[in-house]
Amino acid sequence: MLTHYIHCHQKYDTNKGGSVGYLSSLFEAFTLFNQNQLTKQGIKCEFVFPSENKTNDLLKNCTDSRFQYTQDYKIKTVSKNLLQQRQRWFKDIIPQSEFDKIKANEISSIHIHGAYNFLPLYNALVKKGIESRVVKILTTHNPYQPTMEDMYLTCRTVKWRNDDKNMFFYYLNERDKWAFTLADCLFFPSEESLEGYYKLWNDFPKLIKNKKIYFCPTGTKTKNIIENKNLLRAKLKIPAKAKVFLYLGRFIDVRGYDILIQAAQKILTHSDDIYFLVVGETGEIPIHSKQYIQIPYTQNPQDFINMADCCLCPNRASLFDLSMIEILSLKKPLICSYVGGYRWLENKTNGMLYIQSESVDSLIEAINKFVSLSDNEIGTMGENNFKLYQSHLTLEQFANNYCDTIDSIYGDFKISENIYSLSFCDKNHLFPLSKQPITTNTKKNKKLKKLLRKPHLFFIDFFKKRFKK
Repeated sequence: MLTHYIHCHQKYDTNKGGSVGYLSSLFEAFTLFNQNQLTKQGIKCEFVFPSENKTNDLLKNCTDSRFQYTQDYKIKTVSKNLLQQRQRWFKDIIPQSEFDKIKANEISSIHIHGAYNFLPLYNALVKKGIESRVVKILTTHNPYQPTMEDMYLTCRTVKWRNDDKNMFFYYLNERDKWAFTLADCLFFPSEESLEGYYKLWNDFPKLIKNKKIYFCPTGTKTKNIIENKNLLRAKLKIPAKAKVFLYLGRFIDVRGYDILIQAAQKILTHSDDIYFLVVGETGEIPIHSKQYIQIPYTQNPQDFINMADCCLCPNRASLFDLSMIEILSLKKPLICSYVGGYRWLENKTNGMLYIQSESVDSLIEAINKFVSLSDNEIGTMGENNFKLYQSHLTLEQFANNYCDTIDSIYGDFKISENIYSLSFCDKNHLFPLSKQPITTNTKKNKKLKKLLRKPHLFFIDFFKKRFKK
């Protein structure tokens, strides 16, 4: 039986966003509406989730001679450990426990999520000797070239030397270029989702030339409300008649967090009946007002969406946010930038007010317009959003659309069981794992691992502890 593998690098978790949240929702969709995990054309969909989060293994050498140049970075003044960490990306391979789950005599295609996951899986296919006969489908969950978001997050809290920053960019960019070059086709939620790639990545048109791109909208389930909205308002000391605007997500520029803060500061100087509820991260509170409420990460975002009057999404770019779907499913209007995945809503619902991206004044104007709407108008916006959710974005729609898209890929690539008659040669012996030094889990080693893998978090903790002293 033809088998399509769907790989996730972390364990199942529907409370996460990004690739893990996407794949967890997709698995949930199959569990509820396609338990035999077969497409209409009889292709088996095989999910591969690790039972626990693990780091990749490391090969002794590159599997592809075309990667060799990445091991010879010329600038000698960069930090050695940081350089080695990035050079290993091209020799990374998925952990042995996950490697063993891929059956060489069964696999016919694989859906890879994230540029950072492409090379470890590509190397696994090469090591098994089957790379050339497996269709590699790539989805990146960034609103533009992954390098841009990774550079922002890496440099967000740490002031790196310029040599190191240039090295970071070089390796991230090479990683992305190889992922899109070696992928046989691309898989995205909507045509609008590619906006940021075309606008901000000069190499993108060349990389995808002659590649097929497939589109399949994401879906999520409607989450059950845990806490009554009136009780939640009372707990947060929000008056019953106040208008509550919710921002849900990471406090980062791509989500327009800085635009929100500037707009809120201006509005709160003259308005007593507008409250801003910001949910998603810990950190310094930028506005000290009873009308600005900041809450860290929550496992029940649906409660805050249900309690709010309107949700704010002032993004600079957007792929196809899971939070957007969740807002629609809970009958809430939204104010959003006319970018990426949010553009997909156009002509499908009137439950949103569009704003100009990166414009504080545009966001303020939209908030003031929303406040002037009647309760009936606001209720109609929410109902229309829910109708769109029901017709396009439920878990059942997600499972059906996904299977139809896989069938289309198999038809276009003319994949049949004839591929199993092709010979292949296991190359496991040609690509041994690198001998890693055995380290104990001491406090010092844990700190070293954190420095190498998540340097920005290491330095945040480092300075927090010293300031406390």
